[in-house]
Amino acid sequence: MYRLGIDIGYSTFKYIILDDNEREIGSEYLFHRGNIDAAFRNMLQKIEKEYKVEEFYFQCAR
Repeated sequence: MYRLGIDIGYSTFKYIILDDNEREIGSEYLFHRGNIDAAFRNMLQKIEKEYKVEEFYFQCAR
């Protein structure tokens, strides 16, 4: 199962995807231009399609 780390910043999203051995298999830096909801959905859809991910499990930290 992949691990997905996401950082939501003032103007960007950054994400990283790790495999079962905690090796990076993908990452990206995206501008959300203040439209966080739409950009977040688009980012998850892109990850789902590109990495064939069918489920996401989330944990939030402050």
